[in-house]
Amino acid sequence: MAGGGPRGRFLIAGTAILWTIAIPAFYASASSTADARHLAGLWTARGGIAFFLVVFSARPLTEFWPGHATRWLRRHRRDLGLCFALTMAVHLVLVLAVPLIWPEGSAEAPDRVTLVGGGFAYALIAAMALTSFDRTTRALGPRAWNRLHRTGAWTVWLVFVQTTAGGLPDQPGVSILTTGLLLGAALLRLASFLRARRSR
Repeated sequence: MAGGGPRGRFLIAGTAILWTIAIPAFYASASSTADARHLAGLWTARGGIAFFLVVFSARPLTEFWPGHATRWLRRHRRDLGLCFALTMAVHLVLVLAVPLIWPEGSAEAPDRVTLVGGGFAYALIAAMALTSFDRTTRALGPRAWNRLHRTGAWTVWLVFVQTTAGGLPDQPGVSILTTGLLLGAALLRLASFLRARRSR
């Protein structure tokens, strides 16, 4: 899929600038390193989910509600996907690297299921990001590209649903809203798939 050219690069650069400013601001304003790490991790995770929802839903949104805004999302889907990958890379650094530098108030180590599922999802995110350029897309071929990105998208969706639903005891309102948005996006994709099959 063609990217957004200079505007797409502006989106990616803007995302990098956002986190470059926001992360130090969290650490400067929080009362402790543990609080700062929690805020930074929380907001990079939320930012990643927001980017994911846009990318995951862009095509069916354009199909069911065509318009300037949805066409813009579809046109910049690849660039927004790279913004998602960048945001999740920042989140990963916060989760893994920062506690090694500032161990104060570090959270408990994640369980094995989280490590395996999250690690697999991150491997797919990296693979999708690396194959989001014209040269790598052509090298992979359309069938393998579609299979990789479809598998990656649904795997990340599943990890996000498990994570957000698991947060219900701590933040029920946010967890219910985010899980609902993820389920709604999945229903949109399913409706788009069924519509395409009926039209064959």
